[in-house]
Amino acid sequence: MNFEELQSMQKSEDVQISIPESLLPESLPLPFYEALDQFNSAQFFLCHETLEKLWIAEKSALREIYQGVLQIAVGCFHLKERANRVGAVNKLNAGARRLERAGLTDVNSYLHGVDWDNLIYYSDALRNTLIARDVGSPPDFTMDQLPIVHFTIPKQ
Repeated sequence: MNFEELQSMQKSEDVQISIPESLLPESLPLPFYEALDQFNSAQFFLCHETLEKLWIAEKSALREIYQGVLQIAVGCFHLKERANRVGAVNKLNAGARRLERAGLTDVNSYLHGVDWDNLIYYSDALRNTLIARDVGSPPDFTMDQLPIVHFTIPKQ
């Protein structure tokens, strides 16, 4: 499988979803932040389970945030636990693009105390590293290449 074939496997999701700021709560539920801690502890399956409960129950556009982080966690799980490069590339890309479509860059990049730009950047960096390697070789990586959620205090 070459780079073009790998790219063609990625689903195209060009729908713009950006969540209006007026619809965003002041904070997200505690289980969301617990899921982020699970993510940072490389407990990607547990993170997925925690976020899935939030995502299924959520009826508002916040579903996009939950699902975006969930997809990045699944991408990391594919890589770390299954050595599945294609699955990792697809989910890292889907999650990062979903967070971008939710409007979590630029103005909202520190929304809810999370550095979204950093999460998107390092998810993309890992995806690009995996794409650049020979597809026939094992998806070698080090734990420090996995994205980490950085918590921030917004600038006043």
